[in-house]
Amino acid sequence: AFADRLAGSSLLARLHALGPAVLARELPILLQPPREGGPTGAVVGSIDLLYRDPETGAPVVADYKTDHALDGRALEARARVHLEQGRAYLRAVQQALPSVPPARLELWFLAADRILVVA
Repeated sequence: AFADRLAGSSLLARLHALGPAVLARELPILLQPPREGGPTGAVVGSIDLLYRDPETGAPVVADYKTDHALDGRALEARARVHLEQGRAYLRAVQQALPSVPPARLELWFLAADRILVVA
């Protein structure tokens, strides 16, 4: 089952290793739309995991994905689908923490047990 596979995954081990570097889990965000003069409303979401990179101290947005893609090409295609959502999360972090280095985005593909860093 999926839960059994996740229990022995490198992603769960990574999450445990991050321990004190974790800043927030399920962090709600509320943003204005990205373009002035564009549609009215708001961008609403929840950042799955926000942590400080233990090596650089820069913030990292980790977004859990349950896509069933398992190989490199399929994962890259799915990453492109999730890019706009990730950009909104990065914008929220930059607005909340303007004095720190820009955050990077990681997509944690649970089924594939892989992390893709998205540029």
